[in-house]
Amino acid sequence: MNRTGSLGTEPVKLPLDTGGTIKGRVLSRAFFDKPAPMVAWDILGKVLVHETSKGIVAGKIVETEAYLGRKDPACHASAGDTRRNEIFLSEPGTVYVFSSFGIYNCVNVLTSGEQPSGCVLLRAVEPLVGLSIMKENRGLAEPKGLTSGPGKLADAFDISRDHNRHMITNRPLTIADFGFNSFVPSMDVRVGITKAAHYPLRYLIPNNPYVSKPNRKLFSIPA
Repeated sequence: MNRTGSLGTEPVKLPLDTGGTIKGRVLSRAFFDKPAPMVAWDILGKVLVHETSKGIVAGKIVETEAYLGRKDPACHASAGDTRRNEIFLSEPGTVYVFSSFGIYNCVNVLTSGEQPSGCVLLRAVEPLVGLSIMKENRGLAEPKGLTSGPGKLADAFDISRDHNRHMITNRPLTIADFGFNSFVPSMDVRVGITKAAHYPLRYLIPNNPYVSKPNRKLFSIPA
């Protein structure tokens, strides 16, 4: 869904690995200036683009999770005022990368809402550009395993904690709209957490092979 003012002015043109090119526009800050569930829903089908030292990698976002800020027990912001949580006071569109278990990086984008605000976790993407680079970054040949999880995604796209506080509307790391909207999203409960795990705040493109976890409790919205 495109909302007024959600597209920025910068055009993007990508050569697909399968041949041909696609044209779109980078999302504006206004796109992220909404509550986390709305952003997590609307961002499905948008394309994560990273211009790395090895070349461009890009993938269609197929799975996200919303975290609601201080009132959400599963959100890091709920831990109170800490040095790590200062980032939740940043403006919408700010990238927040944290290390899960000290091993896997997880990529989030801050949204608006009651301060400290919430965020959207990018859980999985479908590779579109730079498949060979992703395979090299992951040391893996099987395409479906490259980006089907938040840690896998970060590794494949070479996104690290160095990207903390980067504004997602600015190159080299952006999210753009290329018009991929011929699907009806589904909602499910969040995964990989122990607190507030029953909240239906995971959003995904149904039947996409790159989704990290199959639906456990399916909620679909009629077209």
